[in-house]
Amino acid sequence: MIILRGYGRAKRGQVARALEFIREATAHLQETVRIYEPFVGDNDTVCFEIEFDNLDRYEKWNSENVENPDAQAALQGWFEVTTGFHNELWKKVN
Repeated sequence: MIILRGYGRAKRGQVARALEFIREATAHLQETVRIYEPFVGDNDTVCFEIEFDNLDRYEKWNSENVENPDAQAALQGWFEVTTGFHNELWKKVN
């Protein structure tokens, strides 16, 4: 199993909008999605995880998004409420 974990830093006062953006952007996925909001620590960081069965499925999803003009346009909405993001890929061990 491959886990895509993404982090974003919301602009001041924009955490709720950033979380809603993630919800909307992942609503159509069949994969398991987890969305995290700040609880203790950095109050402007939002996080999400998407579980993929294998690396091939992740690569297919990623290439579909890179080539999809709608996905690229939607990404601009992300930058309206955040200062950016970074992603990590994890391999589930157990």
